Amino acid sequence: MKFYTHHRQDLLQAFTDNGLDKPQFSFIKRKGTIITQHNDTKSTFSYIAKNETTVDENSKEWIEITFFEIKQGKESAQRIENWQTVLQHFDQWLKEL
Repeated sequence: MKFYTHHRQDLLQAFTDNGLDKPQFSFIKRKGTIITQHNDTKSTFSYIAKNETTVDENSKEWIEITFFEIKQGKESAQRIENWQTVLQHFDQWLKEL
């Protein structure tokens, strides 16, 4: 997965909104997963965008669905349907640091 500029800007804005600075964090890209690590605590928040193709039962047309999988620390991955919800989880993670 590519680390999109608008995703990076949204994450940086979340830092500012929570009174945190970019130097407190590192961004790591590993096998398509974007990992944000808090440098002091080593706590991590990661996400990856995935695509899924299904067939609509009524129209029999192909439907492509993009979703995200997020993971906070050592918790199990969660499926999230849109970027705004990913940002809500990210914001909550920042508040818990």
